[in-house]
Amino acid sequence: MKKSFVENQSRKNNLSHCRSFFIVSIVILGMMTVVYAQDSTAVKAPPLQLLQNSSSSLLRNTSVPANDSTIKIPIESQSVTKTEQAVARIATRLVYKKDIEPPGKMKAEAKKQLGNKYAEWLEETRTQQLFFGLWEPIRQNALQTNNISASDAEVKTFIDNAKKMALKQLPQVEAQLAQINQALKAGTVPKEKLQEAQQYKAFLEQRVTAVRNAKEPTAQEKEVARSLIMSWKLDKILYKQYGGRVVAGQQSPYSPVGAYKAFLQDKQKEGLFEIYDKKMQNKFWTVFEKAPKDATVPKDKVNYDKPWWESLGQ
Repeated sequence: MKKSFVENQSRKNNLSHCRSFFIVSIVILGMMTVVYAQDSTAVKAPPLQLLQNSSSSLLRNTSVPANDSTIKIPIESQSVTKTEQAVARIATRLVYKKDIEPPGKMKAEAKKQLGNKYAEWLEETRTQQLFFGLWEPIRQNALQTNNISASDAEVKTFIDNAKKMALKQLPQVEAQLAQINQALKAGTVPKEKLQEAQQYKAFLEQRVTAVRNAKEPTAQEKEVARSLIMSWKLDKILYKQYGGRVVAGQQSPYSPVGAYKAFLQDKQKEGLFEIYDKKMQNKFWTVFEKAPKDATVPKDKVNYDKPWWESLGQ
């Protein structure tokens, strides 16, 4: 049976293609298109989009008591009753179930679309919220401890190279847009794939418009670039210390997930954080095993000698 355009595009997609689209989108289009750019040819279901666009209450609250001098932790737990059970602790802060609970609107949408898979999704979502809620302050502390920063010159190089790559890829994006427009006009897209195809079309149109009308980077885009640069520098340090598995990630061609896990295990042993909920604790560590086998970067291909963004657009 002849495959639809969307199905064919999904089959042709590869990891390097996804990575480059992510990098360009996050810099050129800003953070609003991050979800689409993570997999530019397979638009995610709304519940997952909502999850990835959402920040947990752990990440939204950034005030820290003045007497907490051991580590700067951007977490301030919401007010809780004495009877509410904590699921985790980071430094002197307790994390409660409601801190990692997805918003009601997100849950309602997920329940409607996922049916009997809703319970599994909810458990996964809570675990991810807990992971990012614990990981981000620990990461920030590691950046501070290692005096990691990104200069304005590095940020400029990152953005300039991302724009070069965007322009280089523009003909390919326009060709894909022409194909999907033709498929929609001819009515060859299956009914069950129609919404996905229309979302993909909107994404491509947004990319084309953004690249053609690119202006000076906003303060937000500069900060995103700065954050990615700093993350790479930390990754380099962690990989040198711990080694382990490296995967083609969403923020870098080299994400040292093995080093992340070993680093967090060390911090747990040091008593920096605890996960009280045993079931959630077991699921917490599986986060590092989520990347598929074909995303693994061979050890001899891992290269932290040169920042990856310096090769963009070449």
